[in-house]
Amino acid sequence: MKILKILLFQLFILTACNANGIEAFKSKEIDKAPSTVKNLIKSTDKNCFTLYNVKKIWILEQHCPEKNTKQGIYLIDALGKRKFNWYDSAFNNWAWQEGCNSDKDCYYKITINNNGEVTELAYHFFINLSEGFYKLKIKNNKLIVSEKKIIDHPS
Repeated sequence: MKILKILLFQLFILTACNANGIEAFKSKEIDKAPSTVKNLIKSTDKNCFTLYNVKKIWILEQHCPEKNTKQGIYLIDALGKRKFNWYDSAFNNWAWQEGCNSDKDCYYKITINNNGEVTELAYHFFINLSEGFYKLKIKNNKLIVSEKKIIDHPS
């Protein structure tokens, strides 16, 4: 019984420590998205966006100029819908054109505050022979690169 209590306490601590750092992977479940997300993509070509989701947080990368949607990143969280320009246009275009090695090789690690608002993002990627991350802070309604690391593996 004592061991079970210790294990449950450790699980509680581990869960609490990781509560603000969650990973959002690519999602194809548009039908489960809130109306805000559905309205953004309803008139968009399916080849022009990438959708990421975890819990009640959605990230939409819009890559083609469409009537109702501008290129960039849309973040839907507890604050509602927020639109951001690309944080590194050359990288964002390259990543879009090349594509990830698999659906699990590109994802966002998200930091949220107690109100469910996203305060930081980290885009992790493995594309072709390059891997790394961009850490992004949200400041004055802009994505600011706070750190980046790119490693190119020789073939």
